Amino acid sequence: MGKVVLVGLGVTLGALVIQALAGGLGAEAVGVLLTRRSVGASLWRNSLATIMLIVVLLVGHLAQVAVWATVFTATGELGEFAVAFYHS
Repeated sequence: MGKVVLVGLGVTLGALVIQALAGGLGAEAVGVLLTRRSVGASLWRNSLATIMLIVVLLVGHLAQVAVWATVFTATGELGEFAVAFYHS
């Protein structure tokens, strides 16, 4: 039981790091756009910047799902990666 908890904590911390990196990357990208004054004055440019941020965060989320799916597959909880990815 203790081993399962340690694996779960490790993967949870890894997922947290992945999301922090994705959030930092997205915030940095929006900051660069603001510094260059590429956003802020136009609704369409603001919308594109928002969509860009959402896509970056989505990729981070999918990376977390892939990490969990890998763990589920490696531990034998779920047999196929695709099923584990869907379950995660």
